[in-house]
Amino acid sequence: MYFCGINSKSLFQKAGNSERYKYCMKRLLIILSILLQGVTYLGTEVLAQTKKPFVIVIDAGHGGKDNGASGKKKLKEKDINLSVALKLGEQLEKVSNVKVYYTRKTDVFVPLDDRAQFANNLNANLFISIHTNASENRDAQGTEVYSFSTSSSDIAMRENAVMELEENYKKKYDGFDPNSSESYIQWDLVSSDFGFSGQSKELANTISKQLTKYSGLKSRGIHQAGFWVLKYSKMPGVLVEVGYVSNLEEEKFLRKETSHQKLATAIYKAVVQYKNEYEKKAAANAKDVKEDAKKQTAALRYSVQFYTGARKSINAKEFKSCVPARESDLGKGIYSYTYGNEQTYEKAKELLAKVRKDFSDAFLVVYKNGERLTREQARQYMK
Repeated sequence: MYFCGINSKSLFQKAGNSERYKYCMKRLLIILSILLQGVTYLGTEVLAQTKKPFVIVIDAGHGGKDNGASGKKKLKEKDINLSVALKLGEQLEKVSNVKVYYTRKTDVFVPLDDRAQFANNLNANLFISIHTNASENRDAQGTEVYSFSTSSSDIAMRENAVMELEENYKKKYDGFDPNSSESYIQWDLVSSDFGFSGQSKELANTISKQLTKYSGLKSRGIHQAGFWVLKYSKMPGVLVEVGYVSNLEEEKFLRKETSHQKLATAIYKAVVQYKNEYEKKAAANAKDVKEDAKKQTAALRYSVQFYTGARKSINAKEFKSCVPARESDLGKGIYSYTYGNEQTYEKAKELLAKVRKDFSDAFLVVYKNGERLTREQARQYMK
């Protein structure tokens, strides 16, 4: 190898007082310095990219051929929803480590089920659906925020009825009738409760308070209802009714861009507050896990893996006796959940027998020095 025209093998063997030698050494040091800076920069970039963004999906209700509710002065719900959604997203996009996606950014029709699946495919942290209310009672006014329940309320029926605009909707939605109370009763038997109701209520409550503070509109409180988009969203989610377009005063308010900005700011403030609390809890949990791992680094530990699949809450209702579970991200939207922390194989077998009453496919996993062993490695500790 040659450097500056000198054979590198002989470079360090020759007398070091020549001008050429000094020049080459100086160049070598400069190049090494640049390379080291590049390594440091690359390392910083890699670390920065490993921190997962907080993903928020904003759903502007209705759109395209579906106008939603309309006011006496012909103001359309779909237009209000889109304006508030875009203004909300614009503010959230400026928040550090937040990634915002929209179910629609223009006046297009998006099938009801596609909205929830879009959020699921992104493995989002939050789902926020923006709507505008209406009532035959023209005096009805104010904001409402909903989380999911199987309730067949009028508002849930009205919003879910959007599916009737889709071709072959009965086949697509497995015969679900948005206007039938029986369909909502049967819903409760479907195992798709992802266990995020507590977090959704918490967010709903925060949004409701901020809407009162920033919009000046009356709050009609937080509620629960059977909205399809919330039922099948695999993350905490809320549906926000930003006012009554059927009320003349609120229709006047909802016509203004400045009002849309106030409503968006209110929801933005609530989401940022929720995100901050979420990250505090996540950091505290990570610290607990790290400290627990430190105490147990020299010992074997056994847990039971009982579920692998789409993401659920560690407190999901269907996890039954395995709450709270421990969550592991396997990538591509797949997660595994384990329960228990036994020190001996005998105790682990007892726990496995108990868990298999609810989860027949459950199996034992082994940790050594804080690292999960492969099945092959774990066999020697299962005797």
